Amino acid sequence: MDFKKIISYIFIYLSAIAIPAGFAQDKYPIPVIFDTDMGNDIDDALALYMLFKYEDMGKCRLLCVAHNKDNPKSVVATDIFASRIGRSPKYCAIAPGTGVSRNDGWYLRELCEKKNPDASPFYKRSIKEPANAPESVSCLRKILAESDDNAVVYISVGFSTNLANLLKSKPDEISELSGRELFAKKVKYVSIMAGDFSPESLKNPAKAMKEFNVATDAESAGYAFENCPVPMYFSGFEFGSSITYPRSEIDSFFEEGHPIYEAYDTCSRKLYRRDGKFDWATFDMTSVLFVFEPEYIKLSEPGKVSLFDKEGRIKFTPSKDGLHKYFLQIPDSNKEKIRSRIIELARVVNE
Repeated sequence: MDFKKIISYIFIYLSAIAIPAGFAQDKYPIPVIFDTDMGNDIDDALALYMLFKYEDMGKCRLLCVAHNKDNPKSVVATDIFASRIGRSPKYCAIAPGTGVSRNDGWYLRELCEKKNPDASPFYKRSIKEPANAPESVSCLRKILAESDDNAVVYISVGFSTNLANLLKSKPDEISELSGRELFAKKVKYVSIMAGDFSPESLKNPAKAMKEFNVATDAESAGYAFENCPVPMYFSGFEFGSSITYPRSEIDSFFEEGHPIYEAYDTCSRKLYRRDGKFDWATFDMTSVLFVFEPEYIKLSEPGKVSLFDKEGRIKFTPSKDGLHKYFLQIPDSNKEKIRSRIIELARVVNE
Protein backbone atom coordinates (compact mmCIF):
# COMPACT_ATOMS: atom_id res chain seq x y z
CA MET A 1 0.00 0.00 0.00
CA ASP A 2 1.42 3.39 -0.94
CA PHE A 3 1.91 6.28 1.45
CA LYS A 4 -0.97 8.35 0.06
CA LYS A 5 -3.48 5.56 0.66
CA ILE A 6 -2.26 5.11 4.23
CA ILE A 7 -2.71 8.83 4.92
CA SER A 8 -6.17 8.68 3.33
CA TYR A 9 -7.28 5.79 5.55
CA ILE A 10 -5.95 7.54 8.66
CA PHE A 11 -7.89 10.68 7.76
CA ILE A 12 -11.11 8.74 7.25
CA TYR A 13 -10.64 6.97 10.59
CA LEU A 14 -9.95 10.18 12.49
CA SER A 15 -12.93 11.89 10.88
CA ALA A 16 -15.22 9.06 11.88
CA ILE A 17 -14.21 8.97 15.54
CA ALA A 18 -14.48 12.76 15.80
CA ILE A 19 -18.19 12.67 14.98
CA PRO A 20 -20.56 11.65 17.80
CA ALA A 21 -21.86 8.12 17.45
CA GLY A 22 -25.02 7.86 15.40
CA PHE A 23 -24.41 10.94 13.25
CA ALA A 24 -21.78 9.84 10.73
CA GLN A 25 -24.37 8.10 8.55
CA ASP A 26 -26.83 11.00 8.22
CA LYS A 27 -28.11 11.33 4.67
CA TYR A 28 -28.60 14.75 3.12
CA PRO A 29 -30.80 16.64 2.93
CA ILE A 30 -31.90 16.16 6.54
CA PRO A 31 -35.62 16.88 7.01
CA VAL A 32 -35.99 19.38 9.86
CA ILE A 33 -38.75 20.84 11.99
CA PHE A 34 -37.64 24.14 13.55
CA ASP A 35 -39.65 25.01 16.69
CA THR A 36 -38.96 28.60 17.77
CA ASP A 37 -40.05 31.38 20.13
CA MET A 38 -39.17 33.98 17.51
CA GLY A 39 -39.14 37.46 18.99
CA ASN A 40 -37.67 36.80 22.40
CA ASP A 41 -34.06 36.79 21.19
CA ILE A 42 -32.24 37.53 17.95
CA ASP A 43 -30.49 34.14 17.88
CA ASP A 44 -33.71 32.49 16.61
CA ALA A 45 -33.56 34.63 13.47
CA LEU A 46 -29.89 33.90 12.86
CA ALA A 47 -30.52 30.19 13.47
CA LEU A 48 -33.25 30.34 10.82
CA TYR A 49 -30.81 31.91 8.37
CA MET A 50 -28.38 29.09 9.11
CA LEU A 51 -31.08 26.60 8.13
CA PHE A 52 -31.64 28.47 4.87
CA LYS A 53 -27.90 28.35 4.20
CA TYR A 54 -27.85 24.61 4.86
CA GLU A 55 -30.73 24.28 2.38
CA ASP A 56 -28.60 26.10 -0.21
CA MET A 57 -25.82 23.63 0.53
CA GLY A 58 -28.17 20.68 -0.05
CA LYS A 59 -27.91 19.54 3.57
CA CYS A 60 -31.31 20.61 4.93
CA ARG A 61 -34.96 20.29 3.94
CA LEU A 62 -36.92 22.63 6.19
CA LEU A 63 -40.29 20.96 6.65
CA CYS A 64 -41.85 23.60 8.87
CA VAL A 65 -41.16 26.52 11.18
CA ALA A 66 -43.32 25.92 14.25
CA HIS A 67 -43.93 28.74 16.74
CA ASN A 68 -44.17 28.16 20.47
CA LYS A 69 -44.48 31.84 21.45
CA ASP A 70 -48.16 32.72 21.88
CA ASN A 71 -48.11 35.94 19.88
CA PRO A 72 -49.22 36.21 16.21
CA LYS A 73 -46.42 38.70 15.52
CA SER A 74 -43.94 35.85 16.06
CA VAL A 75 -45.06 34.23 12.80
CA VAL A 76 -45.18 37.58 11.00
CA ALA A 77 -41.63 38.43 12.07
CA THR A 78 -40.39 35.02 10.91
CA ASP A 79 -42.01 35.63 7.54
CA ILE A 80 -40.38 39.07 7.35
CA PHE A 81 -36.95 37.49 7.88
CA ALA A 82 -37.69 34.79 5.31
CA SER A 83 -39.25 37.12 2.73
CA ARG A 84 -36.21 39.38 2.83
CA ILE A 85 -34.18 36.66 1.14
CA GLY A 86 -36.95 35.23 -1.02
CA ARG A 87 -37.89 32.29 1.19
CA SER A 88 -41.38 31.06 2.06
CA PRO A 89 -41.23 28.12 4.50
CA LYS A 90 -44.30 26.39 5.88
CA TYR A 91 -45.48 27.84 9.21
CA CYS A 92 -47.55 26.61 12.10
CA ALA A 93 -48.20 28.05 15.55
CA ILE A 94 -49.57 27.23 18.94
CA ALA A 95 -53.31 27.84 19.17
CA PRO A 96 -53.85 31.49 20.22
CA GLY A 97 -54.43 31.91 23.93
CA THR A 98 -53.15 28.46 24.87
CA GLY A 99 -49.45 29.14 25.34
CA VAL A 100 -46.93 31.30 27.13
CA SER A 101 -44.93 34.45 26.37
CA ARG A 102 -47.74 36.51 24.88
CA ASN A 103 -45.78 39.76 24.98
CA ASP A 104 -44.10 41.43 22.00
CA GLY A 105 -40.64 40.26 22.99
CA TRP A 106 -37.71 42.53 22.25
CA TYR A 107 -38.47 43.50 18.67
CA LEU A 108 -41.76 42.09 17.32
CA ARG A 109 -43.75 45.31 17.43
CA GLU A 110 -40.92 47.39 15.96
CA LEU A 111 -40.40 44.93 13.12
CA CYS A 112 -44.02 44.14 12.29
CA GLU A 113 -45.46 47.64 12.64
CA LYS A 114 -42.73 49.71 10.98
CA LYS A 115 -44.25 51.78 8.15
CA ASN A 116 -43.21 53.59 5.02
CA PRO A 117 -44.19 57.28 4.62
CA ASP A 118 -47.35 56.14 2.76
CA ALA A 119 -48.30 53.94 5.78
CA SER A 120 -47.57 50.70 3.93
CA PRO A 121 -45.53 48.03 5.77
CA PHE A 122 -41.83 48.81 5.68
CA TYR A 123 -40.85 45.14 5.59
CA LYS A 124 -42.09 42.78 2.90
CA ARG A 125 -44.05 39.78 4.12
CA SER A 126 -46.33 37.17 2.56
CA ILE A 127 -48.74 36.91 5.50
CA LYS A 128 -50.75 39.50 7.33
CA GLU A 129 -51.45 40.00 11.00
CA PRO A 130 -53.21 38.40 12.69
CA ALA A 131 -51.19 35.50 11.36
CA ASN A 132 -53.52 32.75 10.25
CA ALA A 133 -50.96 29.96 10.65
CA PRO A 134 -52.16 26.35 11.02
CA GLU A 135 -52.34 25.01 14.57
CA SER A 136 -49.09 23.29 15.52
CA VAL A 137 -50.17 19.83 16.67
CA SER A 138 -52.32 18.91 13.67
CA CYS A 139 -49.79 20.43 11.27
CA LEU A 140 -46.83 18.63 12.83
CA ARG A 141 -48.72 15.33 13.02
CA LYS A 142 -49.43 15.55 9.29
CA ILE A 143 -45.81 16.40 8.49
CA LEU A 144 -44.52 13.48 10.56
CA ALA A 145 -47.09 11.04 9.17
CA GLU A 146 -45.92 11.87 5.63
CA SER A 147 -42.20 11.62 6.48
CA ASP A 148 -39.87 8.66 6.20
CA ASP A 149 -39.33 6.60 9.34
CA ASN A 150 -36.50 7.64 11.67
CA ALA A 151 -35.62 10.56 9.42
CA VAL A 152 -36.84 13.87 10.86
CA VAL A 153 -34.71 15.99 13.20
CA TYR A 154 -36.71 18.18 15.58
CA ILE A 155 -34.87 21.38 16.55
CA SER A 156 -36.43 23.04 19.59
CA VAL A 157 -35.04 26.48 20.42
CA GLY A 158 -37.82 27.94 22.53
CA PHE A 159 -40.42 26.63 24.93
CA SER A 160 -41.39 22.96 24.93
CA THR A 161 -45.10 23.74 24.55
CA ASN A 162 -45.48 22.43 21.00
CA LEU A 163 -43.29 19.43 21.73
CA ALA A 164 -45.26 18.42 24.82
CA ASN A 165 -48.61 18.96 23.09
CA LEU A 166 -47.46 16.87 20.13
CA LEU A 167 -46.32 14.03 22.38
CA LYS A 168 -49.66 14.14 24.24
CA SER A 169 -51.77 14.10 21.05
CA LYS A 170 -54.24 11.30 20.41
CA PRO A 171 -54.77 9.17 17.32
CA ASP A 172 -56.88 10.99 14.73
CA GLU A 173 -57.76 11.05 11.03
CA ILE A 174 -54.15 11.98 10.25
CA SER A 175 -52.61 8.94 11.93
CA GLU A 176 -53.79 6.03 14.01
CA LEU A 177 -50.69 6.50 16.16
CA SER A 178 -50.56 8.55 19.33
CA GLY A 179 -48.23 11.55 19.33
CA ARG A 180 -45.58 9.67 21.25
CA GLU A 181 -45.81 6.66 18.92
CA LEU A 182 -45.70 8.85 15.83
CA PHE A 183 -42.72 10.77 17.20
CA ALA A 184 -40.88 7.54 18.00
CA LYS A 185 -41.47 6.22 14.50
CA LYS A 186 -40.60 9.33 12.50
CA VAL A 187 -38.14 11.45 14.51
CA LYS A 188 -34.47 10.53 14.69
CA TYR A 189 -33.55 12.86 17.55
CA VAL A 190 -34.20 16.26 19.12
CA SER A 191 -31.62 19.04 19.22
CA ILE A 192 -32.78 21.39 21.97
CA MET A 193 -31.60 24.64 23.51
CA ALA A 194 -32.56 24.26 27.16
CA GLY A 195 -31.22 24.07 30.69
CA ASP A 196 -28.07 24.87 32.60
CA PHE A 197 -25.30 22.25 32.55
CA SER A 198 -22.51 24.29 34.07
CA PRO A 199 -20.26 22.29 36.46
CA GLU A 200 -21.72 24.10 39.48
CA SER A 201 -25.28 23.30 38.44
CA LEU A 202 -24.51 19.66 37.76
CA LYS A 203 -23.10 19.34 41.28
CA ASN A 204 -25.98 21.14 42.94
CA PRO A 205 -29.17 21.53 40.85
CA ALA A 206 -30.72 23.66 43.60
CA LYS A 207 -28.25 26.39 42.67
CA ALA A 208 -28.74 26.03 38.92
CA MET A 209 -30.05 28.97 36.97
CA LYS A 210 -33.66 28.96 35.86
CA GLU A 211 -32.92 28.91 32.14
CA PHE A 212 -35.50 30.95 30.21
CA ASN A 213 -36.77 28.29 27.79
CA VAL A 214 -37.40 25.79 30.58
CA ALA A 215 -38.61 28.20 33.25
CA THR A 216 -41.17 29.95 31.02
CA ASP A 217 -43.09 26.70 30.47
CA ALA A 218 -41.61 24.35 33.03
CA GLU A 219 -44.57 21.99 32.94
CA SER A 220 -44.20 21.33 29.21
CA ALA A 221 -40.43 21.05 29.48
CA GLY A 222 -40.70 18.48 32.26
CA TYR A 223 -43.23 16.48 30.27
CA ALA A 224 -41.10 16.53 27.12
CA PHE A 225 -37.95 15.48 28.97
CA GLU A 226 -39.80 12.62 30.61
CA ASN A 227 -41.77 11.37 27.61
CA CYS A 228 -39.70 12.04 24.50
CA PRO A 229 -39.02 8.56 23.06
CA VAL A 230 -35.94 9.52 21.01
CA PRO A 231 -32.53 10.92 21.97
CA MET A 232 -32.33 14.56 23.03
CA TYR A 233 -29.14 16.62 22.74
CA PHE A 234 -29.05 19.74 24.91
CA SER A 235 -27.26 22.98 24.18
CA GLY A 236 -27.26 24.49 27.66
CA PHE A 237 -27.24 28.17 28.56
CA GLU A 238 -23.59 28.00 29.54
CA PHE A 239 -22.58 26.66 26.10
CA GLY A 240 -24.25 29.27 23.91
CA SER A 241 -23.36 32.14 26.23
CA SER A 242 -19.66 31.26 25.96
CA ILE A 243 -19.69 31.79 22.17
CA THR A 244 -20.91 35.17 20.98
CA TYR A 245 -22.06 36.45 17.61
CA PRO A 246 -20.30 39.78 16.98
CA ARG A 247 -22.23 43.00 16.57
CA SER A 248 -19.54 44.02 14.07
CA GLU A 249 -20.85 41.29 11.76
CA ILE A 250 -24.34 42.78 11.92
CA ASP A 251 -22.94 46.20 10.99
CA SER A 252 -20.81 44.91 8.13
CA PHE A 253 -23.07 42.30 6.49
CA PHE A 254 -26.66 43.22 7.40
CA GLU A 255 -27.05 46.85 6.38
CA GLU A 256 -29.31 49.24 8.26
CA GLY A 257 -32.87 48.58 7.11
CA HIS A 258 -32.39 44.82 6.96
CA PRO A 259 -34.80 43.11 9.41
CA ILE A 260 -31.93 41.20 11.02
CA TYR A 261 -30.13 44.50 11.65
CA GLU A 262 -33.24 46.10 13.08
CA ALA A 263 -34.06 43.15 15.34
CA TYR A 264 -30.49 42.80 16.61
CA ASP A 265 -30.17 46.52 17.23
CA THR A 266 -33.56 46.87 18.94
CA CYS A 267 -33.01 43.78 21.05
CA SER A 268 -29.59 44.95 22.23
CA ARG A 269 -30.75 48.48 23.03
CA LYS A 270 -33.79 47.34 25.00
CA LEU A 271 -32.12 44.56 26.93
CA TYR A 272 -28.82 46.25 27.74
CA ARG A 273 -29.88 49.93 27.50
CA ARG A 274 -26.65 50.77 25.68
CA ASP A 275 -25.86 51.95 22.20
CA GLY A 276 -26.66 48.50 20.87
CA LYS A 277 -23.02 47.52 20.42
CA PHE A 278 -23.43 44.14 22.05
CA ASP A 279 -22.23 40.68 21.02
CA TRP A 280 -25.18 38.30 21.36
CA ALA A 281 -24.94 34.70 22.58
CA THR A 282 -25.27 31.87 20.04
CA PHE A 283 -27.75 29.77 22.04
CA ASP A 284 -30.09 28.62 19.25
CA MET A 285 -27.43 28.73 16.55
CA THR A 286 -25.42 25.99 18.27
CA SER A 287 -28.46 23.69 18.25
CA VAL A 288 -28.67 24.10 14.48
CA LEU A 289 -24.92 23.70 13.93
CA PHE A 290 -24.93 20.40 15.83
CA VAL A 291 -27.46 18.81 13.47
CA PHE A 292 -25.44 19.38 10.30
CA GLU A 293 -21.86 19.60 11.57
CA PRO A 294 -21.71 17.60 14.81
CA GLU A 295 -17.94 17.40 14.62
CA TYR A 296 -17.84 20.86 16.20
CA ILE A 297 -19.55 19.61 19.37
CA LYS A 298 -18.44 17.19 22.07
CA LEU A 299 -21.16 15.41 23.99
CA SER A 300 -21.46 14.34 27.61
CA GLU A 301 -21.97 10.83 28.84
CA PRO A 302 -25.56 9.56 28.44
CA GLY A 303 -28.08 10.24 31.15
CA LYS A 304 -31.48 11.68 31.93
CA VAL A 305 -32.47 15.32 32.11
CA SER A 306 -35.44 16.01 34.37
CA LEU A 307 -37.14 18.95 35.99
CA PHE A 308 -35.62 19.60 39.42
CA ASP A 309 -38.30 22.03 40.57
CA LYS A 310 -41.35 23.85 39.25
CA GLU A 311 -39.36 27.04 38.82
CA GLY A 312 -37.49 25.54 35.88
CA ARG A 313 -34.22 24.25 37.27
CA ILE A 314 -33.12 20.96 35.78
CA LYS A 315 -30.92 18.10 36.87
CA PHE A 316 -28.87 15.57 34.94
CA THR A 317 -28.59 11.99 36.15
CA PRO A 318 -25.91 9.90 34.39
CA SER A 319 -27.17 6.58 33.05
CA LYS A 320 -25.68 4.29 30.45
CA ASP A 321 -29.16 3.72 29.03
CA GLY A 322 -30.12 7.40 29.10
CA LEU A 323 -31.43 9.10 25.97
CA HIS A 324 -30.06 12.51 26.90
CA LYS A 325 -26.66 14.16 26.40
CA TYR A 326 -25.56 17.77 26.73
CA PHE A 327 -22.92 19.82 24.91
CA LEU A 328 -19.63 19.87 26.78
CA GLN A 329 -17.84 23.15 27.25
CA ILE A 330 -14.85 23.46 24.95
CA PRO A 331 -11.46 25.25 24.84
CA ASP A 332 -11.35 28.86 23.67
CA SER A 333 -9.59 27.85 20.44
CA ASN A 334 -12.57 25.67 19.47
CA LYS A 335 -15.01 28.41 20.42
CA GLU A 336 -13.42 30.66 17.83
CA LYS A 337 -13.84 27.94 15.18
CA ILE A 338 -17.54 27.62 16.04
CA ARG A 339 -18.02 31.39 16.04
CA SER A 340 -16.39 31.71 12.62
CA ARG A 341 -18.47 28.90 11.19
CA ILE A 342 -21.72 30.33 12.53
CA ILE A 343 -20.88 33.75 11.09
CA GLU A 344 -20.28 32.17 7.71
CA LEU A 345 -23.52 30.17 7.83
CA ALA A 346 -25.72 33.11 8.82
CA ARG A 347 -24.64 35.07 5.74
CA VAL A 348 -27.54 34.28 3.43
CA VAL A 349 -28.05 36.68 0.55
CA ASN A 350 -31.11 37.54 -1.53
CA GLU A 351 -31.89 35.01 -4.21
